[in-house]
Amino acid sequence: MRFRTHTLVCISALFMAPVLATGVAAAEPVSLFDGRTLDGWDVLTCEAVVQDGVILLQAGNGLVQTAKKYRDFVLDYEWKALRDDNWDSGVYFRYDEVPAGRPWPKRYQVNLRKGMEGNLDGFPTGKNPIAIKVGDWNRFELTVRGVAASLKVNGQEAWQVEGLEELDSHIALQAEVPGGGQFLFRNIRLTELDEQAAGQAETCLGLPLVFSEDFEQGSARWQTTDDTAWELREYAGGKAFGLNRRTSNYQPKVRSPHNIALIKDVEVADFVLTLRVKSTLDTGGHRDCCIFFGYQSPTQFYYVHLGARPDPNSGQIMIVNEAPRTPLTDNKNPTPWDDQWHDVKVVRHAETGTIEIYFDDMAKPLMTAIDKTFGKGQVGIGSFDDMNDFDDVKLFGK
Repeated sequence: MRFRTHTLVCISALFMAPVLATGVAAAEPVSLFDGRTLDGWDVLTCEAVVQDGVILLQAGNGLVQTAKKYRDFVLDYEWKALRDDNWDSGVYFRYDEVPAGRPWPKRYQVNLRKGMEGNLDGFPTGKNPIAIKVGDWNRFELTVRGVAASLKVNGQEAWQVEGLEELDSHIALQAEVPGGGQFLFRNIRLTELDEQAAGQAETCLGLPLVFSEDFEQGSARWQTTDDTAWELREYAGGKAFGLNRRTSNYQPKVRSPHNIALIKDVEVADFVLTLRVKSTLDTGGHRDCCIFFGYQSPTQFYYVHLGARPDPNSGQIMIVNEAPRTPLTDNKNPTPWDDQWHDVKVVRHAETGTIEIYFDDMAKPLMTAIDKTFGKGQVGIGSFDDMNDFDDVKLFGK
């Protein structure tokens, strides 16, 4: 999909550097909604519940607002109106406290009212010319920095405005159910922007950005073990790259994953890899995806198997070294797969041999290992025998 312009606060025990000394000090995209609870949100004078992995604005007039306040950020979210006609809701940001006796603040609002979807209230130049998908999910990406704001609607630039007041504020979903019907929200992600980030080279943990991919221009920069097993898919907001079947025409010489897509012409020793991944087939306890690194040859590489149900052959950091894959970990933490997009981060420090794997929680590793067998090598994505879509890949390294 269209890659979101953002910077990352790269936190890792390997480098012990939550803020960079050089380049951009920034934050990774954070999921504001975990798909299960309303933790991190306050529900004010309305009713909201989590249903089937999405937020349902169920009844009343009010707000579902973040507990935390933000100033400069990229907010990425998907919404869907459940009413057939005359729907109405919105997303508020940079607002003062809600006036007494009123359910909503006075500003600023990205409107979701029928016929006004994507308009920024109060700004004549903040009009959205892009048609939304009626009765379906739509993806909005709101960028707010300083006095300026911009919006993308399903991956297309809608508007840019200036003249905002700068202040820290909650971000809120507007419930206007009696007049505007019920709404659904999902995949709500926020990236905080450093005020000095503009114009600087993007880095993470002191490592330069060497590769980024949103698949809007295709998949020509990837080499796969079986081209027929991979395809580009359309989502609200753009494209993703994924597997179209569990099987593969590629049969490895030793027991190891079948479907692999490697970044072409890039090799790294120390690196931070971030990406989004979605499991596209519910295989229960067999759901997985694989991230490959230190790739030397088809029979020599590392990979992490993010399996739903850990055992010696699943849910572990693995090494393939001229022999069937062998676990480097004894991980007991399951990977909490569902039908939503998830954030993955892999951090590697070659000199110490340390490997960290993160899934959604970007502060606490899901699993770690130490091994120095392979140094610089290729990095890639894929699966042992499952189906996934991948997007928004960033590789920082050297």
